Order: sequence, then C-alpha cells, then structure tokens
Amino acid sequence: MRQLRESWGPQRLASYHSLAVVVLLMLVCHGCSPYELRGTVMTGPGAAVVIANANDVRFEDAGLAGASVELVLDPNSISPQRLGTVQTDSQGRFQMGVDALGAGRFQEYNLGLIVTAKGHRNLWRTLKLPMAGKMLLITLRPGAAGRGDPSPPEDILGETLKFKDRFLGQ
Repeated sequence: MRQLRESWGPQRLASYHSLAVVVLLMLVCHGCSPYELRGTVMTGPGAAVVIANANDVRFEDAGLAGASVELVLDPNSISPQRLGTVQTDSQGRFQMGVDALGAGRFQEYNLGLIVTAKGHRNLWRTLKLPMAGKMLLITLRPGAAGRGDPSPPEDILGETLKFKDRFLGQ
C-alpha cells in the first residue's frame, strides 16, 4: 500500500485534482451558456407549432416576413417571465436569447408563444422549450385575426384575485 502511495506522489495527485476541477467547471459553464431559441414562421393551411431539427428541409421554404413572436417562460406559473417580442426577418426567421439556468440543455421549461402577422390568424401555444439544436417551425393560417382566435391565459395570481372578487361579491 505504501509503495502505491509513493508511486502516485503529491505532484501527480495534484495534477489529477486540477484536471477534475477543470472538467467540472467546463460542465457547469456549459449548462450556464446562453441559449438561443430560433425558428421560422410560415403560412400554411392550419395553425401549428412543430419542434424540428435545425437541418430540417422545411426551414428552406420561404417564411413570413414581419410576423411578431412574443415569448413567455413558464406562462402558467405564478410568476411567468416575459422574454420579449421579436419580428421575423425577410425569410420569416427569428431568434431570441433565453437567459434561464440550464435552458435548452438540462432544465425543462414551458414556453408560451404568441404569434401575430398581418393577414393571418393569431396563434397562442404552450409547449416545452426545445433542446439546443432544435428549432420551432410555426405555421399561421391566413385570415383576419378575430374572436375565434385563442387568447393567452392571464397570470395565475391575477385570475385568482378576479375569482376572489367574483365569489365574495366585491
């Protein structure tokens, strides 16, 4: 046993400890690196949101320029986080950074998505935030936005206060 300990020596043990620390830091920092949610908005026969590989051939089709994409992280929680709104470019593409620990890698988040475009029906969907390397393919149905379009839910706290007032007669 003593021979084994001497053969490893303090320098060798220190180098292995340093290597382990570096590997651990790389793993932790990879989980904290920024995540970019990317996608394309297109016109289609029906409203849909599909999570697809970034190399999917459908992303090569022409997209819908000028569509508005609003993103909300954990929309059904007590404190949803509004990530912001972006406009699609001339090819119908968009991207937005998601600053949440482990987003797109090891932490699952729900994503609320509100998409509007002139001459198209509004779209509201809740889905799991795609993992890194995946993109959103969003299809909007042509037509006027109106009463038949689904609307996003309000925050849970606001809904609870409305119910309280209604049930207590205030």
